[in-house]
Amino acid sequence: MVRKRDIESAIASLQAHVNKLRAWGLPAAVVYSTPQGGLIIYGTNAICDVIEAHKDEIFQREDYRELFDDEEPGRRNILLPEIDPPLHERNFDSTKNLALSVVKTAFGGLNRKIGWGDPANKPVWWPVEVPWTARGIQSGVTTQGLRQIIIACYHHFGNEIQVCHV
Repeated sequence: MVRKRDIESAIASLQAHVNKLRAWGLPAAVVYSTPQGGLIIYGTNAICDVIEAHKDEIFQREDYRELFDDEEPGRRNILLPEIDPPLHERNFDSTKNLALSVVKTAFGGLNRKIGWGDPANKPVWWPVEVPWTARGIQSGVTTQGLRQIIIACYHHFGNEIQVCHV
């Protein structure tokens, strides 16, 4: 596991190199992926604007997804909570508790901060139909939306067998 301070140090070093190139009159940018699969772009506005405009295309590219999988070799081996009883038998509160547990597990553990509402923290698997807000799943999410979150997370982490039972 890579320590957060090592990542921050590497990013600061990359940003310093970009700044040096820019000072020499050379357009430059650095792009890196967050653990949740978002893109962070730092550098010359012209380059950043082009990358931002094509971000969705980047996420869809097979070579990007393979690279992301290589950076997180254990991402398909996380232990998500068992879905018992099945989703269609759960009431709203039970579904919400399971969804929260699933999201927290996907973010690396129950004590990790999720960063609800911050676009940089939004998981690539988050359902388009469900809003990513600062309140998380505490308000404004229907039972069906909670089910979509659970199914999308299980599918993303390769747990289709568990999802088939819902």
